Amino acid sequence: MIIASFGASAFLAFAFPNKRRSTPRCLIGGYFIGITVGCIVHYLTEIPLEQYLALKMVHVVAGALAVTLSMFIMSVTNTEHPPAASIALGFVINDWKWQTIVLVMIGISLICIIKEMLKPHIIDLFQE
Repeated sequence: MIIASFGASAFLAFAFPNKRRSTPRCLIGGYFIGITVGCIVHYLTEIPLEQYLALKMVHVVAGALAVTLSMFIMSVTNTEHPPAASIALGFVINDWKWQTIVLVMIGISLICIIKEMLKPHIIDLFQE
């Protein structure tokens, strides 16, 4: 899930470098929100609810909640980046460590830095 999210973010950043959704604010801010929401919802899934719902159902509902909540917060904070919403799902359904959060933030920061360095030499893939 994390690798797919990075691939989509890299495509948006380098194929559409002049669009708002590929700005550092949206890239880094979106991932920050996605990670935060994903971590919070992940910890909510550790509340013992097996007596009320099947474990698989808990993860399905928690994943949907994480994606929806992260998209909502991104819209409110004007940091919309669709691939970052999937990172919330990745943090809910997968096991992760704190090093994962650091690596994700370093990775998205590197994408931003490289895109900004190459921005004078690349154009949007599709013109509207």
